[in-house]
Parts: sequence; C-alpha cells; structure tokens
Amino acid sequence: MQIIQKWLARKTHQSVLFLLVGGLLFRAIIAFFSYPTFDEAYYYLYSLHLDWSYFDHPLLVALTTGFGPWVTGVVSQFTIRLGALILHTGSLLLLYLASKRLFSAKAANLTLAIATICPIFQIGFGVLSLPDSPLMFFWSASLYCAIDEFFRQPSNQNHSLLQDQSCSSNTHFPKDITFINDELNQLKSPSSPSSPSSHLLTLNKTQYDSYTPSYRLALLGILVGLACLSKYHGFVLGLGLIGFCLTSPRHRCVWRSPWAWLALGLFIITISPILLWNIQHDWVSFRFQSERAVPKSGYNLLNVVLVCLAGVAYLFPTIGLPLWWLSLRSLFSRVIQFFSRQSRVYNENSDTTKLLILWVSLPIIFGFTFIGGYRQILPAWSMPGFWGITLLLGQQAVTWQKRSRRWVRRWLIGSGIMISSILLILLLQVTAGIVQKPGQYALMGGFLPPKDDPSTELIDIQQLRRGFGESPVLSAALEKSSFIFTNRYYLGGPIAMALKPLTNTPITCFDIGKDMRGFAFWSKPEQWLGEDALYITTAPFISRNDLMASYQSHFSSLIEIGTVPIQRGGVVINVIHVYQAKKLLKPYPRSYGI
Repeated sequence: MQIIQKWLARKTHQSVLFLLVGGLLFRAIIAFFSYPTFDEAYYYLYSLHLDWSYFDHPLLVALTTGFGPWVTGVVSQFTIRLGALILHTGSLLLLYLASKRLFSAKAANLTLAIATICPIFQIGFGVLSLPDSPLMFFWSASLYCAIDEFFRQPSNQNHSLLQDQSCSSNTHFPKDITFINDELNQLKSPSSPSSPSSHLLTLNKTQYDSYTPSYRLALLGILVGLACLSKYHGFVLGLGLIGFCLTSPRHRCVWRSPWAWLALGLFIITISPILLWNIQHDWVSFRFQSERAVPKSGYNLLNVVLVCLAGVAYLFPTIGLPLWWLSLRSLFSRVIQFFSRQSRVYNENSDTTKLLILWVSLPIIFGFTFIGGYRQILPAWSMPGFWGITLLLGQQAVTWQKRSRRWVRRWLIGSGIMISSILLILLLQVTAGIVQKPGQYALMGGFLPPKDDPSTELIDIQQLRRGFGESPVLSAALEKSSFIFTNRYYLGGPIAMALKPLTNTPITCFDIGKDMRGFAFWSKPEQWLGEDALYITTAPFISRNDLMASYQSHFSSLIEIGTVPIQRGGVVINVIHVYQAKKLLKPYPRSYGI
C-alpha cells in the first residue's frame, strides 16, 4: 500500500492514472449506450462457432468478443465490448511504457494523452469489438518487447547457454553522443554546446557499440504471432521488424543468433491455427484477403488524397495533421539521406530508435494509402501505423513544450474537449435522435430526416428482442422453426444477439449474391432439407423481387407473419420483417464453404 501511495505522490503518475482510468470510463459509457455495429455482431457469431480461424479474420476476435457474454451470461452491446475495453487500456499502458523506455517520462505522458483522446483510437481500438483491439494490444506488446531487446541497458543483458558472443557494428561512437530530434541534422560532437530548443537523447557508448541477441527474441516471435492471430496486419508488423534488423548495422548480427531462429519457430507455432484452418479449407481466407490488394480498376490519385483527408478526419485534424507531417517528414528525410552523400553517415550513425518506429509504422500507413488509389479502404486499416507515429509526436511535443508549455496544454485539452463533445453528440443522435426531424428529443425541432441518416440502419437489439418476446405469433413461430436465415451476412449478427435469450435456434445466411462469409463454414448446404425456417430481414430488402423469387423457389411456401418496428425518439426509423418459410426443398447455392 505504501508503494502505491508513494507512486501516486508524483504528479506525472497521477496524470497517467487519470488518463487510463478516465479514458476507460468514457469509453465504457459509449460502449454501454451505443447499438452494436454490424461487424461487432457478426464477430459475436464467431464466438458461437469457435474454430481455429475464420473466413474473414483469425481467431482472437472470437475470444475477445465472446469474453463478456461468457463471463456475465448476458448478451448485449456492452458485454461483447468488455474485451475491447480492457485490451485497449493495456495497449495504452504499453505505449506509455514504450515511450518512457525510448525517450522520457514527459514524452511518455504526452504520448499517452494523444493516444487517449484520438477518436479513431478510442472507438476503433477501445470501444468496438473488432479484430483491431487484440491486434493493437499485441502490436504494442511486440513494440515494447522489441525496444527492450534492441535498446536494453548492458546491465540487463543476462548470459545463458544460448547467448551469442557480443557483436559490434562498424561504427565508432564518442563516449557520450547525442541525436537531435530533427532527422536531417547531423550528430553534435560532445564538445559542442547543445541548443536549448532541441530535444537531445543521450546514449551510452557501450549500449550502442554492441548488441547481444537474447531470449526476448523468442518472446517477440510469440507476440508477433499473436498479433497475426488477431488480424493479418500482424504480418506487416513482422516484416517491419525484419526490415529494421536488416537496415540497422548494429542489429544485423541477430540473424546469426539461435534466438532468432527459435523466434521464427515459435512464430510459426503461434500462427499454426491460421495455417491449419486454411489448409483444411483450400486457403480460402488468404485468397479472400489477397484479392483485396489486387487492382481491379485504374489508379486514381484523387482517391489517394481523399484517403489521406479521411484519415485526418478520423484522427481529428489537430492530431491527424501533425501525425501526417511527422510521417511524411520522416519518409522524405530517410529518402534524401539514402541518396545523398550523407547516406554512409546515416547508415552508420542514425538514430536507430526512430528507425524502429518508422519500420513498424510507415509500411502500414503508406501501403494502405497507396492501395486507396485503386480500391476503397476502411480508415482503420492504416491506423496501426499512426499508433506507432504517436510515439514520435509525443517526443515532438516535448520540444514544443520548451517553446510554449501553455500552447501544448491548450492543444491537448482543447482537442480532448472537442473530441469528447463530438463523440457524445454522435452518441445522443444514434440513440435518441437529438437532431432527427421529427423526433421526441430533437433539439430545436431537428433537421435530419431518418431516411437521410445512415445510423438508422443499426438495429436496437433490445427492441427486437422485446418485439419477439411480446408477440405470441412470432414466439410460437420461433419455437417451431428449425433454423433462421437472413439475406445478408451482416444482418445475422444483430438478429442472433437479439434472439439469444429467447432461443438457441441456429441462424444462417441465404445470399442471392453468394456472399455468405463465415456462414458458409458453420452449416452444410443440405443440413436443413425438409425443415421449416424463419426469414428475418429489414425494410430496405422487402421490395427486392429477385430475393423473394429465389426464396419461394427453395421453400414450399413463404408468408409474412409479423413485423417489429424499431423506434428512436418516438419515431419508427426501421422495420424488421419476419416470414414463415415452410419446408426447404433444395440446398441454397453457395460458391465456397463446407
């Protein structure tokens, strides 16, 4: 207890605790009240069909999404997000420790503040139950482990039977050397006075003259493997670490270490669930993901600009613009130094701490930005890269603090207030319709009609659950049906969440476009031949004559038996339609699956 009190006595530690706990509570409020997104609800179905891997993503999102319902026994938008809430807090802590290990406590505090208030980090990594939550936790853990391995103090080097002889780079550093934050500045000699406006990182000669690979490489192999088990982005993280070891002269000796080959073996063992599942299913997951990277149209530079602007918006301009500035500056400075006469000096005397950050960040950022020129990408795809660049922004903010501490404070507090206010307004609109016209809770009469509001597509699972529970007709039909089907894979998740307390009836997808995703592997085509079913869909699809004709040809009869209105602010914004489908006559076609 005294240790905790002593730790909390320091103002910097109090700010760390405030950011971690305050951020967790704010995200918990959003997680509790906001409706589940289609992706989250779809991943809830993963937890009902546990497997080594899945069509869209690897294993861990099933565990993080299922964690809350398994622990509490309750299926709700909050419980499926418990895993994300916990993991993101851990990710923030690891990012803080990484910055403190690389730079300073001041830089770590600023880095933590930036990452805590950034909206896409808050929602995409810390609220929604997506593959990004475990990805960023193990991404951050891998980065911290790499820092501890490649930049550890000599006193922390433990000798063991597998330890190699210490290998040295060809560089010759003076006894005390300093690296200036601006990557285009040259190294200062120890006798020259340092500029008070430049943040200097003092490094010990022994630490940077030699590097001895250790057991941490084996741990790093496991952590990168777990990142891959979260999302396929983890493979880019692994390639970035390889690129760092190849371009940092002091660390090239890692390839002669048995620890590196043990790390490779442990990495392969860790990702074996992905490999085994894909071997069993004709590599369908790898083929699905790789096809996304293949151009199907011409390249459009305007789309690249739009991708950049969308990224800035999701990061929030006061954070996104500095992150892009640091990313571009770092890339251009490395390119200039590589082709200039100073390239030899750079290769031998570069700031390897920044080199590590850039290798695990820039490939993700610029890779997906480039892909955005020929296909649509989601903003979250490039965000792991900006997560790493946040370390450099926190370090840069230390330099800004020396010029104007008040300006930096206003920047962070102002950004935090603006972002929090915007998120709360969006939450109130999604749940209560405060700008909806008409609406019971609309401010000043509202201005946004429900038909123009994309958030009306989200399904309030509590209302859908009550609709089935309070309708004798729907309850009886649900009890007598052997299975439930819907026409789009993303609708299956909210329906399954809503009906889970009422029934354990399996749910599947009959998609006329044959985009069944994971449903193709959770049942066999002939499994329900001759059985009755319920067809559940939303209002936009009831006018699809091709859908109805397809289902009528596969069942002996298809009759609508009820509807469940979804209301917001006293106004019906969506309607769930329920049909009784009698006797499946033939298997519904699918282009892949079991």
